[in-house]
Amino acid sequence: MQQAVVSLTYPDQFCCCCCPRHPTLHSVFTAEPEDESKDLAFQSRVRRLQWVTPDHLEANMDLENPAAMVEFEKAQDSLIILDARRSPQEKLECIVACSKAVFMCLKLSAESTQVG
Repeated sequence: MQQAVVSLTYPDQFCCCCCPRHPTLHSVFTAEPEDESKDLAFQSRVRRLQWVTPDHLEANMDLENPAAMVEFEKAQDSLIILDARRSPQEKLECIVACSKAVFMCLKLSAESTQVG
């Protein structure tokens, strides 16, 4: 029973989109050519934002702190791989990972400014 519920909840992870049991999934989860062009446009926009720094965001991030810099890079990487993920669950995991990395970067930055 659990497997049936999970396969219906996350069909693209447990079932092929062309599966005859789920003909409606094909129309919902199949990538269309315009979707691919939208994905490429999104990737391009993300890459163009690489010049944005914490100063632009008015965030108190100390990127001189190596640990904070590692977390900042993790956040950037999470956003870059977001587009490569297919399921909403995987995309949400990327956003959560990015958020956690940003908050950790802010925490480490605050700790380093209190010590220094």
